[in-house]
Amino acid sequence: MLLFKELLTAFGGGVLSFASPCILPLIPAYLSYTTGYSIQDLKDKNTSTKVSLVRALSFVAGFSLVFTLLGTATGALGDALIRYRMVIARVSGVVLIVFALQIAHILNIGFLNKSKTVNIKHGNRGVVQAFYLGVAFAIGWTPCVGSILASILLITTTTSSIQGAVMLFVYSLGIGVPFILFSIFTQKALRLTKHANYKLIETLSALLVLLAGVYLIINGRF
Repeated sequence: MLLFKELLTAFGGGVLSFASPCILPLIPAYLSYTTGYSIQDLKDKNTSTKVSLVRALSFVAGFSLVFTLLGTATGALGDALIRYRMVIARVSGVVLIVFALQIAHILNIGFLNKSKTVNIKHGNRGVVQAFYLGVAFAIGWTPCVGSILASILLITTTTSSIQGAVMLFVYSLGIGVPFILFSIFTQKALRLTKHANYKLIETLSALLVLLAGVYLIINGRF
């Protein structure tokens, strides 16, 4: 059974992923792609809140499906290697500390800095297209949030397939809830993307991953 700390870690990781320097500045573009409105329409509020909300929910459902399946797979791996779970947990803890140093820019591991952009033409978009865009977002931008996402996935290897699915679903909510709020309060959200303190966000992300790593090493489980 998942504890509050595990769910809080997963949700917090999602929020920090959303606020990361490689996602938050692009949220206006993703809102535009998802809703079908131009960025200028979003700025001027020449939009339908209902349309924006429904398509944002569909977008969130798309990437939540992908992340939840990832959590199920890594949790199943944990099930298969249950006899080695303590060793896996402590090795994962060391890896998480490395990730924390990467996020804090103390280390520079090249492949963790890479991302794949998704080239999608602007146009009228419905609920189905928004869902597919969410799937593409999860697949294309997974490397962009690699350190935090990988940290949550490593934690799920110390759980079960069901628990892994739940943790990654909660992680998806950490990204999805802010996105949905941005689709409703668009003008305020667009201003926020310009004034975000990315240094603080990176520091909090590094601290979250570091604490998770230390906890795994000390306890042999999460």
